Amino acid sequence: MSERSWLQNLIWLYDYKSPLGIIGYIVIAASVPTTVWKFLEPAGVIGSPLLLIGLILLGVVVALGVALIASLLKWWLLFEAIKSYIKKHLLRKLTDKEILLGIGPGGAIAVGMVAKAVRVLGYEPPSVIVIDHRYDRIGADPSIGILVSSHLNLPRERCWIIQGHIGSGRSLRVFRERLNLQDVPVFAFVVSREAAAREKIDAVLAIGSRAILPWPTEEARSK
Repeated sequence: MSERSWLQNLIWLYDYKSPLGIIGYIVIAASVPTTVWKFLEPAGVIGSPLLLIGLILLGVVVALGVALIASLLKWWLLFEAIKSYIKKHLLRKLTDKEILLGIGPGGAIAVGMVAKAVRVLGYEPPSVIVIDHRYDRIGADPSIGILVSSHLNLPRERCWIIQGHIGSGRSLRVFRERLNLQDVPVFAFVVSREAAAREKIDAVLAIGSRAILPWPTEEARSK
């Protein structure tokens, strides 16, 4: 695992479903009363049950405020983290001769953010191709039936697969198999722990849940 930037380390603020995210907000809430009391005690303030309740409530309000501010900065922080990661690890690889491949609407956002980050860093970005998919079966265990434009004959040596989120890895596996892209490198923004252990993913911004990403979850669509 490559060295993480401070922007990557801030992403846990959005991972409300993970133990780390929950613990992080608890720590913020708990640290406020302790910090405030360090200033009140030398000033001669006497502790009381009402003061304790007030400090606890203050801690909760501060934690909620951090969550609110973080939600307002979600798109900005993710883009800055992507840009920082690319600058440090992928800038020499994502040249204008490469092709970024996205899967579905979420993949369209992901490849767009990567291409834009390369341009903002002052370089000509790779080309972008987005391939949509449809489902034969929807639900908890979807079956991907159609990859729109799956007839493409892509130059594998120039391709990068870009995904916003890899949960089970099913879409990635089907995408690779049907387009013969098994050896193509993958850059994913967020990867579940299960997928990280099972799938070959070359570059990862964060290990965690889908809640980190700012765009809503895409509902499965039948063909």
